[in-house]
Amino acid sequence: MTRVEIVATCHGLARVDGDELVVTDLPYADVGALLADGRGLDLVETAGVKTRLALGRLSEVVVPPVPLRGTTVWGIGLNYHAKAALTGRPVPDFPTLYIKPASALAGPTEPLRIPGDLSQQVDYEGEIGIVVGRPMDNVAPSEVWSRVAGVIAGNDVTARDLMTAHGSPLLAKSMPGVGALGPSILPLADIPAHDDVRVRTWLNGDLVQDGRTSDLIVPVSELLALISRYARLEPGDVVLTGTPPGTGQDRGVFLAPGDEITIQVATMQPLVTAVRAGVGAAVGASA
Repeated sequence: MTRVEIVATCHGLARVDGDELVVTDLPYADVGALLADGRGLDLVETAGVKTRLALGRLSEVVVPPVPLRGTTVWGIGLNYHAKAALTGRPVPDFPTLYIKPASALAGPTEPLRIPGDLSQQVDYEGEIGIVVGRPMDNVAPSEVWSRVAGVIAGNDVTARDLMTAHGSPLLAKSMPGVGALGPSILPLADIPAHDDVRVRTWLNGDLVQDGRTSDLIVPVSELLALISRYARLEPGDVVLTGTPPGTGQDRGVFLAPGDEITIQVATMQPLVTAVRAGVGAAVGASA
């Protein structure tokens, strides 16, 4: 099956075609705007061509695929059976859910700046993000997939010592610029097995995480249906589905300046994050 990734660039919405970025003539700055207008990702796959760029220029032209302001990003705590088994933690009766503030989100080329004055245990979490395509308001699990636009790579960075100190994921995941998303979105129509999507994470070139959504404790359809019982999910919102085993917490090694994290969902363009020293990056800053 041919897979067409969607990329937001400074020149407009584009699709990946072999070793090229095909920039379309659509009047949308990002995928979020397209979905908010009630359009589907298939429009990008068939739109007219404005220009073509070498895929190797992706890091030069890519912009956040969903707005860093105005997009709600949901996360879930322990959600992989393999991670529960590794850590000896019981499977939760009800999932731990949280929302990442807009200021915590980062674009696909932004560096992760370690806030050494706040945390000594900053950790990566490679995750599969589900991009909402149509509103979800108290929907049944059987309705969820028809309202999903596609998947995106996410790095749900967590300060483990803050999590321990405060007993909540909120502050541990809310520091500025610690939640990277992108660089592309794979439309749901181009995913052959919706419940068996793979995510892998490399740290400095070494594979440290390798999981599939078939191992989720709360499957995607049930997770989004559950959230929609309490909160309306809007087009362009992202639901992160949890991280598989192999985080720094599992390995007893945390991030340091000079590290590089690479996260790949399915066969999409990888999300690559360089780690820097200093205070949190301002949202919208370039690498």
